[in-house]
Amino acid sequence: WSIIPSDIKSGNWSENEDTPLLGMIGSPEWLHDLQIIAGEGIDAVVAAHGIEGTGGLMDLDHERVSQVMTVNFASVQVLFQSTQELLELKAGVFVGISSQAGVQGEPAAAAYCASKFGVKAYMDRLHANSKGKIRFRTLCPGATETPLLKKAFEGIAAAEGLQYADILERRSIAVPVGRLGKPSDIGSAALWLAELQTRALLVALISGGEILR
Repeated sequence: WSIIPSDIKSGNWSENEDTPLLGMIGSPEWLHDLQIIAGEGIDAVVAAHGIEGTGGLMDLDHERVSQVMTVNFASVQVLFQSTQELLELKAGVFVGISSQAGVQGEPAAAAYCASKFGVKAYMDRLHANSKGKIRFRTLCPGATETPLLKKAFEGIAAAEGLQYADILERRSIAVPVGRLGKPSDIGSAALWLAELQTRALLVALISGGEILR
């Protein structure tokens, strides 16, 4: 695979990349650069961006909820619309990363859960409305060792009046495989989903057995 990574600004992720896409998804500049890099078509798109959205339900204000929904849900729609024509040229695949929090609600994370439930529902409808030119996959990771997870656990701990270590231990114990997920687990799952040729909508729950449905 030849990868075109994208983010709002450059960082460690882009240092060894020849063709990173920088800027806001769907902006005129971003679309112009995408057309130059991938004008002949795209085989796969993985919507792997997001922010944490923890906080006590009664403590959430409109601005916070709007931010989480925009970044985690609405931007997935923008990414699909921005790449749809290029995906159709190659009969490609669109992988939307939801979360196990988009399958089963979690405490002190109402905004995050809402955004990830939205991604899963959006992927369902994309598949239902498609004419078969693009394959759709939904990836629902469980607790995965990332900076986002650490920040989320800190937010949950604050909302519940606990320590970060308490939340980390609680979640680790709840995972039957005995550990949290790693980014490489999710990357391997995304690659597996992208390479499967079936036209069926696939929903992969990569939770280490924490959720089994």
